[in-house]
Amino acid sequence: MTSELFEKWLRDWDRDLVKKKKKILLLVDNCPAHPNVTDLKSITLAFLPPNTTSVLQPMDQGIIRSLKTNFRKNLVLKMINCLDANENNSSTKITVLDAILMVNDAWNKMSQSTIHNCFKHAGFIESHDGLPIQISEHEFDEEDDIPLSLWSRNLNSDSLAAPEMWEEYVDIDSALLTFEEPTDENIVQNISAKEQLESDGEEEVEEAPLPTAEEALKAAELLSRFVHSNIENDNLTIAMSSIHNSIRVCFYNKMKKQKQTKITDYLQ
Repeated sequence: MTSELFEKWLRDWDRDLVKKKKKILLLVDNCPAHPNVTDLKSITLAFLPPNTTSVLQPMDQGIIRSLKTNFRKNLVLKMINCLDANENNSSTKITVLDAILMVNDAWNKMSQSTIHNCFKHAGFIESHDGLPIQISEHEFDEEDDIPLSLWSRNLNSDSLAAPEMWEEYVDIDSALLTFEEPTDENIVQNISAKEQLESDGEEEVEEAPLPTAEEALKAAELLSRFVHSNIENDNLTIAMSSIHNSIRVCFYNKMKKQKQTKITDYLQ
């Protein structure tokens, strides 16, 4: 995951929610790949405290591991089927499509109770029974495939992989980074780009020109005619006349200053 992908996904989802007239609160993992995206209309971001993934996040309470376990079960199943059929090496290669289908199947096998218990374990659901929460991490179904079922029942055999080896296989990529680690150079570039955008934005802002005394006098005359011809209110008429006279005086004073001859003009 990168910050660019996260922001694009978030803004696309935000547009969809705007169309559906829905608003949501999204709990976000506090990691470098999850920037604080602003100007969202239907999504409010709430960042969890750093270094609390294993405690607060339901996905990390067993959902991710259960998905990975089911996926790797499907992967082993495919390899065993290929070996049982004595197929050549080229047919045992896993394509991207194979991986997508296996992930989809692994997610469809995720039980509602597992998801419920993970949210409960993370504190989203209050428990009153005081019983320990059971999370099903992986269970091999007999109907999935007979060779794999036989293989799984013999995990304790010396000739096959021991249970601890299976656990190690499931967690083989747990230490791999799943998000970008920003370097000092990337941080400097992002800050520079943001400052440049802010600078460009400031340059694009143009202040509206102030009206001249002549423009103000014409506007006052127009407004005065409108008040006298359309509004029967003595107080407003008096106030409008006072404003008109004040602007007229201001206009003539400016004209007088512009036409006033300086003593230096006679010395040239």
